[in-house]
Amino acid sequence: MSLDKDGEKQGARDEVGGADARARDVLWFIAREEPLAATLRRFPDLSRREIGAMLERLASAPDGVKNEVKASAGTGSEPVPPAASGELVLFTDGASRGNPGLAGAGVVLQRPDGSVVAQRAVFLGTRTNNEAEYEALLIGLALAREFAPGRLEVRLDSELVVRQLNGQYRVRHPGLIPLHRKAQELLRAFPNHRVLHVMREQNTRADELSNRAIDERR
Repeated sequence: MSLDKDGEKQGARDEVGGADARARDVLWFIAREEPLAATLRRFPDLSRREIGAMLERLASAPDGVKNEVKASAGTGSEPVPPAASGELVLFTDGASRGNPGLAGAGVVLQRPDGSVVAQRAVFLGTRTNNEAEYEALLIGLALAREFAPGRLEVRLDSELVVRQLNGQYRVRHPGLIPLHRKAQELLRAFPNHRVLHVMREQNTRADELSNRAIDERR
């Protein structure tokens, strides 16, 4: 009888160990800045709910388990934050299909040599073009703040947003006033920064990400 119980206990431990290994694989993939949609494609047998449960289980796990997952994630090719004294370039773009319509934000944070530090594609719901442009900027500035660059250059293809941020245009639309205020607040976190207007052709990656966010609704 005791042997049966021991066998059941060992089987349970094996099952838990296998689940932990599976969770580490999934979390390692997510930790490499892969979007959730790509994670679901990489692990087609898992649902969003199951991935969420893995994250919740990790959050309540002992520190030793968390450190093991972090160490595993650190062996991949995930971006490494640059030194605080470094310079970063932030490209952002907002897309809206309908104005207002379904909207997405695309963000690319890179070094001056063009190497990508991090990027984001975020579905925004229903927004106007200008609202999407501002919200993409807010997402990008929040991301850039995590890397504490010594100098930040922000590049957008929205001339309206750039001129409003640089004080050349007044912000008149009620829906843009709080977004503009928040953008100015976030920009103050970067004492050495400038906001530049670029042509759409120079902002293609952020544009692709903003449209992908709409297509994938994530």
